[in-house]
Amino acid sequence: MALSQNDVSLLRSSWSDLSNLGLKTVGLSVLLRLYNDAKDTRTAFKRFSLPQDGDLTMEVLSSNPEIEDHAVKVASSIGKIIELLEKSDDLKSYLEDLGNGHKLQNVDFKHFDTMGSVLLAVIKNVLGEKATDDVMQSWEDAYGIIKSVISSVYVKQ
Repeated sequence: MALSQNDVSLLRSSWSDLSNLGLKTVGLSVLLRLYNDAKDTRTAFKRFSLPQDGDLTMEVLSSNPEIEDHAVKVASSIGKIIELLEKSDDLKSYLEDLGNGHKLQNVDFKHFDTMGSVLLAVIKNVLGEKATDDVMQSWEDAYGIIKSVISSVYVKQ
């Protein structure tokens, strides 16, 4: 689980830019993209009573307090991961807990592939010109680590 100091710096700086929008906004942006790009993920969120067809809007998502709450949790998790980047044991433990929580909710591991591409797309879109190749590579590398640790949870019996 190693990122360069430059990666850590780029991730922290870009997360600061992202989180300045507010955790709810960042989380809703990620969930909106997830639900629209991969409609099959909606079934993993039955408690939200999402329509299974058609594209969702930010207004639809933000009108549901449970979705808003989950959006804040998603963005808060990203923030926590960024906070723990230089504390590899704590990061590993946090990611294992995150993986276990998703596994207990019967979230199919394939959705982590989708989440990676969604997260990167949202970051690139929101950062605009600040989403340099180096910044995006750092996020891609970081997500690779996230997915690797969570994968280890899913393969344990």
